[in-house]
Amino acid sequence: MVAMALVVCGGFHDPQKTHQMVATLAPQLDIEPDRVLVFVPTSSSDILSAQALRQWLAPSLAQWAQLDTAPTERASAPQPAYPDVLVWAFSAGCVGAAGLVNYWHRYRGTVRALFMVDGWGVPGPSVVPVHRLSHDWITHVTSPCWGCPTAHFYADPGVPHRQLWRSPDQVAGWQVGPPGEASLAVNAADVLISWSRYYGQRPLDPYQQLITHNPKMLPMSN
Repeated sequence: MVAMALVVCGGFHDPQKTHQMVATLAPQLDIEPDRVLVFVPTSSSDILSAQALRQWLAPSLAQWAQLDTAPTERASAPQPAYPDVLVWAFSAGCVGAAGLVNYWHRYRGTVRALFMVDGWGVPGPSVVPVHRLSHDWITHVTSPCWGCPTAHFYADPGVPHRQLWRSPDQVAGWQVGPPGEASLAVNAADVLISWSRYYGQRPLDPYQQLITHNPKMLPMSN
């Protein structure tokens, strides 16, 4: 098992749909089940709040944290050494998740990647790899992530917004990018699962490696 946590941030919809999606896909990841953390907001505004996510995530990860007494660039005082995290976010949940990732990776721990599912109009943080999954081609081409050295996905034919999150294994489309690489006919779940497994196997600084090596398109998992 990978010593990493999966953090899942849904949008303005029935949280049960998020739990059902996670129950379907998470077992295909090499992550311990109790390290799959789904954010359940106490109010709708929490979905947009990076602060609410931080206040939830720190105690959620505390059981696996070890005290790191060595000074670092992030802090001179002893700090909990949290496990690395991978973040999946949907729709409005991408707002809070982007803020969380930007803060957490800079000051608290390592975020290996952020997957923004239909996070149209939400800028991705520059500190980690960002993968965008879109429910149609128009959303894909108007999402602010051109130049990212990562792969993205768009549904073809397009599907309703919530279907992409509710049933990604049933949404066909194309994995595209980085620039110069061939597109692959896949479904949305292929992208989430294969790239999440990829980051679970990478060293601690995958973003720099992506910048340096510009890897080929990831083969789909069996």
